[in-house]
Amino acid sequence: MTLTRLQAYEAAARNLADLAVAGTINGITGTTITAAALVFPQTDQLRGRFLYLMGNPSGPVGQSRIISGYTPTTSPSGSRITVQQPFSTPWATGGAGMYVFNRFSKDDYDNAFNQSLRLAQRLHLQDFVATVALVASQYEYSVPSGLEFVHHLRLVPSGTNISDYASDDEVNRVFDLEPPWYRIEANPLGPQVIVMDSRKISMSVLDNEWVRVMGQTKPTVAATDNATIPVELEDYLIAATSLHLAASKASGKPEDPFRMKYQLYRAEVDTLEDYIRTPVRGVRVGP
Repeated sequence: MTLTRLQAYEAAARNLADLAVAGTINGITGTTITAAALVFPQTDQLRGRFLYLMGNPSGPVGQSRIISGYTPTTSPSGSRITVQQPFSTPWATGGAGMYVFNRFSKDDYDNAFNQSLRLAQRLHLQDFVATVALVASQYEYSVPSGLEFVHHLRLVPSGTNISDYASDDEVNRVFDLEPPWYRIEANPLGPQVIVMDSRKISMSVLDNEWVRVMGQTKPTVAATDNATIPVELEDYLIAATSLHLAASKASGKPEDPFRMKYQLYRAEVDTLEDYIRTPVRGVRVGP
């Protein structure tokens, strides 16, 4: 099971003792929430902390608020949180959840995670394959979007069965296009281009055939709460997010807990960088 952005945020929050509440919402009005997970005994004990709603696509999901009041109760539905700014859409019941963070807002987690992802993109590349249709009169083809490096061009049969080489006369003897048959050139007006060398290959023979452009790309994580994280980057992104957040609060005092957390996750991130680093293969085509 792969982690989502929000699950990584929760893990980082637990690392930093920043997660006060993670639970299901039982009821909501324009400015109040009740939840059984709210077990704090003192009035206004959560005042000033950061609330984030998530998990219910038909309700006010993805909304951050600062808690302005807290009322403990013995009701089975739970105690009540109050916010000053009303939630922006009507509530639809069922399945929604919430986080309450002690020191960092959801925006802080977004920023720290995105910084960590940019660092990971400098170290880690994923295999990427795109298919390009060949045309008899065309010797230049734009490098498919997303590629950072190209290391191979592989001819495949056109049509629905791209593994049936035997029945395709044009490609049953030619499988890979070697670099002398093509080169990658800069294009001032757009993406770099793959140029087939007309001295070594006749595109008329390969009309309507397909070529797989094989290379490497940067890992991406969509900017949505439920976006999944590449499995090989999960530990790194959690540790690096924890590191960035701890650094934002750390002081110069030796006994400062955030300073100690920073040192802990700095060492962990350094170790995990070796784990996620991948060798570069092929010719760079990305920016």
